[in-house]
This record gives sequence, C-alpha cells and structure tokens, in this order.
Amino acid sequence: MDIKVNDQLVLKISDILDDAAMLYFDATRNPDIESSEVTNYRIQKLHLNFYDCLIKIINVFLKVDNIEDIPENFEKQINDKLKELEQLFENETINSEELRRALLFQDIKAFKNLHYPIDYITPDAVSYLAYIISSYILENKREALILDPNLGTGNLAFTLANYLDMDVTLIGYENHELLSRVAAVKADFLQQKLIINQQDCLMVLPNNIDLIVSDPATHNYHNDDYSSYLYDQGISYFPYLLIEHYLKMEKNLKMVLIIDNDFFNQKGSNVFKELISKTATIEALIVLPETFFSSINNLKSILVLNINPKEKGTSTEIYQLPNPNEQDKFKSMLNDIRQLLTKE
Repeated sequence: MDIKVNDQLVLKISDILDDAAMLYFDATRNPDIESSEVTNYRIQKLHLNFYDCLIKIINVFLKVDNIEDIPENFEKQINDKLKELEQLFENETINSEELRRALLFQDIKAFKNLHYPIDYITPDAVSYLAYIISSYILENKREALILDPNLGTGNLAFTLANYLDMDVTLIGYENHELLSRVAAVKADFLQQKLIINQQDCLMVLPNNIDLIVSDPATHNYHNDDYSSYLYDQGISYFPYLLIEHYLKMEKNLKMVLIIDNDFFNQKGSNVFKELISKTATIEALIVLPETFFSSINNLKSILVLNINPKEKGTSTEIYQLPNPNEQDKFKSMLNDIRQLLTKE
C-alpha cells in the first residue's frame, strides 16, 4: 500500500508530544532530591522516565486519564499543548503512519533517557522491507492475524499493520513491563487492534496465527523452569529457542525473522540446523544492504522460514539485496523473492 506522509506534520505532532511530556516531567519533579537540570539523567535517578510521562500524556489526550496533583501553571501549559494537538487532528487529515513516525521520535528520546541501545528499535527501512516480504506471503488475504513474539515498542508490528492492504490484528508478547505499556498506549493512539500479553513468549503457544514477524532479541536466555530439546543441551541463544518453540505449531505457517548476520555462527548452530531440517524449511535468506544500518556492526538479514511445509528438504534461496538507489536491480530482486514466496 502506498501511503503519503507529510513530514512536517510528523514533526509537529512529535514536538507537541515531546513538549507536553517534558512539562509533565517538570511538574512532577521533586527538586529537593533531584538534579536541577531536567536533562541531567546520569547524575540522579529520576522519579519518572520519559516513557512514563509520554504514556500519561497520550492517555490524557485519549481521555482515559486525567492530569492531577501538579502545579496549576504546569496543568495549564499541558492542557494548551493537548488542545493544540486536538486542533491539529481537527484541521488536518492525519494517517496512522504519520502518527507512528511521530512516536518513533519519542522512542529514540526515551531510549536515550533510559540508556537503552537505539539499535533495539527496528530501523524503518528494515521494517518496510519486512512488510514487503509479508505482503507477498499474505497475498490475496483480506484479513490477517500477525504475531510478534518479541514485540518491544511495536515499531516493526505497527509498520506492517499500517502498510498491509488488509484488516490486520496484531498479537504481541513482551515480558518487559515498561515496553509492553508503551506498545499498548501506541496501539490506542494509532487505533490499531493489538492483543498484547506481558509474558515470556517461550511459555505460550498461540493458535490460528496467519504469520509470525519479529526482530528477536539476541541475548542468551536463562530460565531455571524452562526445558526444551535445544535448551537442555546447553543452547541458550534466544532466536534459536524462539524458532524451536514455534516449530511446535501444527499448521503450515511462515516466519519472517530479522536476524543478525552471525546468526548461523552461534553456539549450537549445527544442532539447530539439524532440528530445522526435520520440521521446517528455510525458504529464503535475504541479506540487507549496509545503507539500512547506522553501523556495519549492526548488519542484519531477513530469514523466511516455513513451518510444517508440504515439501521438506528444499534448498534455501539466498539474496544479496542491492542498495535501493539501484532501482532496477532492487525491484528485480524483490520480484524474484515474490515469485519464490507466492509459488504453490
């Protein structure tokens, strides 16, 4: 789906949300125990982080919460900002992709505030390509139930929902309490259907999913109560365990996973590959261009995995995606990928 985005409108929305959130931050500070500078996060542990303030502001804007117990001058300034945002919604035609991009700016600020690595957020170029791949797999569908088992703040999932030309319901698992709250309030702001579960994705197996799309964390998983074929052999690389877990789904299903380029060099990779060969097929490995990433240390690829395929043992197609500036080559390779993923 082609969506027109007004960049100036995106920045305006982002600025209003930022201003209102920082006003709430200032209004709820205790100067007796905190630093005098709002931005001096490293010196004192603050009472609220930026996400807490942003969630509050969005919920007030959506009229599911109220501003209470803050100085009157701050309350007035915040209400003025929210009125400005309301007028913007009344006077402009705003689509959900413009709102998502405005929230992405807030994600970046919040991650800096919390000292979380920015590369935990899936880059838009990668998210958009994941949408293209997903659109090939879901071709001709009118509705889809899409699972992201490692949802984070939802940037990847919401990009898919915005661009896919169908009725999308998202299901997300996220065991980080703050990030799950962020994803939930974003869904409300975007008016996107999201069923979010704050829990370990390896502890639940959903039904009736049409597609799994995720940018899984790359840590080593530790849980004394967890047991699986791979984990019991000392293999703890989370993406391996995530794939192993969803191989248990009995229906024919595809997974679109954003993986680090050293994915197949992790401890236990041989055992993992052997497991895959018995129950799934890696249909495609799409190596993404360096220009998609801020650093060559963060290069990634997209893995398309077919669970319970009709034909097992088929070979994996590997694509080295060119820079999008090379339009003819880029479109040609996407067409090749489409033919692969849509063939019977």
